[in-house]
Amino acid sequence: SNSNNNGNNNLNIQNKDHHNNNNHNNNNNPNNNGRSEEEINAAADAFYKQYLHDDNWTQSETDFLLELCRVYELRWPVIIDRWIGKFGANGGSGGSGSGGSGDSQSQSLPLPMSSKKVEDLQHRYY
Repeated sequence: SNSNNNGNNNLNIQNKDHHNNNNHNNNNNPNNNGRSEEEINAAADAFYKQYLHDDNWTQSETDFLLELCRVYELRWPVIIDRWIGKFGANGGSGGSGSGGSGDSQSQSLPLPMSSKKVEDLQHRYY
């Protein structure tokens, strides 16, 4: 009985060590090619302006959408739920009560409302 328990504890420790080692490699990312973070951000901004600019979308909205798509693996019901959680909804309900995760500074201000629907998010992604 004790040997099984010890085996499980060792496995958990190994998994944690393996996970932590992956986080250390961020500073030595071979894709950076020795460029600074500012240079990488400037290149990303230039790429956005040249290839991804859309008058109906901000860069931060696009970045957030792409991150949601990556994290939730294109599970659109989850993506739209997280989108509404951040930006609110401006649908038929008048937007009251949606997006209650605003920061404390904006409690007296109305939350930003998004008129985007799941189809809009899908169109932007694809």
